[in-house]
Amino acid sequence: MAAFNKSIFVGNLCSDPTSKELGEKGTLKCSFRIAVNNPRNEEEVLYMNVATWSGLAEVCSKYLQKGSSVLVEGRIRQSKMDNDSYWTEVVADTVQFLSKTKTKDSDSNEIEVTEDIKKDVAF
Repeated sequence: MAAFNKSIFVGNLCSDPTSKELGEKGTLKCSFRIAVNNPRNEEEVLYMNVATWSGLAEVCSKYLQKGSSVLVEGRIRQSKMDNDSYWTEVVADTVQFLSKTKTKDSDSNEIEVTEDIKKDVAF
């Protein structure tokens, strides 16, 4: 049976992203929450948790802040918690920055970042 799990959201960060190193290798995870407006109903807002890993997490934690507008592309993952409730998040493959970033030396308002990013890529 074929399976397909891909989602694309455009929204604004609800708060500054948080980062932490996980596991024995110290893999970096950056998490943030975005608010996605429904264009057909102004009162309806969807809040999505987003997780980025490794190089993508490094760039997101460096450049994103509360209010930043982003396009997130990835897959939805659901985890069962200890209290039998569920946690749903988007594991991002791509994060495209749609608003100005934290640094002032950037020429463009848009930066597209994918999971394949290398540490030596200059922006």
